[in-house]
Amino acid sequence: MDPHQRLRALLELTEQVGLTVRAMPNLASDGDPVGGAVAWVRGEEVLFVDPSAPVTDQTAFVAGVLAGRPELDDRFIAPELRECIAACAAADEGAA
Repeated sequence: MDPHQRLRALLELTEQVGLTVRAMPNLASDGDPVGGAVAWVRGEEVLFVDPSAPVTDQTAFVAGVLAGRPELDDRFIAPELRECIAACAAADEGAA
């Protein structure tokens, strides 16, 4: 799975677990692209992905948002995606 396919698969999974996905370029106020942001809008959890950010940043952000979500526990997820999500969770724990 190439990086763009991985990102698309993670975004599809994000929608399957109930988040709305929207593209919003240039999310960072300092000009450095970020992978995205999550916000509650009118009672709905929305994931904003920054298409101007590198695909690796977008992927890491989306995987980090999915990490630890109980909705994923009983769902089949391709091993490569599950590993990506787990790696992002481990990186977040290491940064804390």
